[in-house]
Amino acid sequence: MKIQAFHTAFGEDNQVFSTDEILDEVKLFSGNYQEEQDERLKFLYFLRNFRKKHQAWFDKIKKIPLKSRVGRSSTTIKKPDLENGTIAFLKTDKKFEFYWIDSNNQPKEITPLAAFKIFEAEENEKNCELITNHHDHVNQAIEHFENLEHKLVQSQIDPEALGSVAQNAKKFLSQIINHPKITEKQRENIKKIITLIDIGKYTNLPADVDKLQKKKLKLDTAILELDKIAQKYSVDSSNVQKGDKRKVEKPVLIISESFE
Repeated sequence: MKIQAFHTAFGEDNQVFSTDEILDEVKLFSGNYQEEQDERLKFLYFLRNFRKKHQAWFDKIKKIPLKSRVGRSSTTIKKPDLENGTIAFLKTDKKFEFYWIDSNNQPKEITPLAAFKIFEAEENEKNCELITNHHDHVNQAIEHFENLEHKLVQSQIDPEALGSVAQNAKKFLSQIINHPKITEKQRENIKKIITLIDIGKYTNLPADVDKLQKKKLKLDTAILELDKIAQKYSVDSSNVQKGDKRKVEKPVLIISESFE
C-alpha cells in the first residue's frame, strides 16, 4: 500500500524533481537525512528502485482498487502513538491530501513525507482487523477536505472568504512585487503565486508566504526565500491563469489504514 501511495502521489511518469535534484546513489544515501528534501528523495529513490527490481510486483500493486483499506497493529510495529488512529489519502484531479485522524477523532492534514513514514511497512508484516471507527475516521477526513474546497471556491466569489492568512500573503506579495531589486522572472513568479493563492491550488502555499512575511526579513533575504517557495511549488513551470476557477470536487479515497 505504501508503493500505491507513492505511485499515486508522485504520478506514474511524473518527474517530481528537476534533473539537478536527482542525486546519485552515493550522495543520496550518505550522511543523515536532516532535510525534508533529502527525505523525499530517499522515498522517491525507493519507489524507482523498487519498480526497477520488481516490475511484476509493482504492476500488481498498481492494480489494487481504490478505497483499499487495511488494519495494522501499532504494537507490532512499535509505534504506540498511532493506536486508534487512521491515515487516509484523498485525491481530486487538482490536488491530493494526506489526513491523520487521531484517537480523539480529530482529522488534520499531514505532509506527504509524514504520511509515507506512517504507510511504511515491512514485507512480512501481518494485517489485523480494522478499528471500529475506521469508517467514521475516513468520513471525517473527507468532510474536512470538502469543507476546505467549499471555502476556496467561495473565496473566488467573495475575497473576504479567502481568509486572513491568504489575504496577508497577497498583501505582502503586492508590496514586494514592484521593488527595483526584483528581476522580471521573479516578478512573473510572484504574479503566479498570487494567482495560485486566489484559485486555491495549494492548501499550504498561503501559509508558507505568510510565515515568510512574519519573519520580517531584509529584502534580499526575503526575495531568496520567495525563490525557494516558487521552486517548492514548481511555480516556474506553472501555466495557471486567473480564469482557472476551481470547482468543488468530491475527493476520491485512494487508500486508508487504521491502527489498533
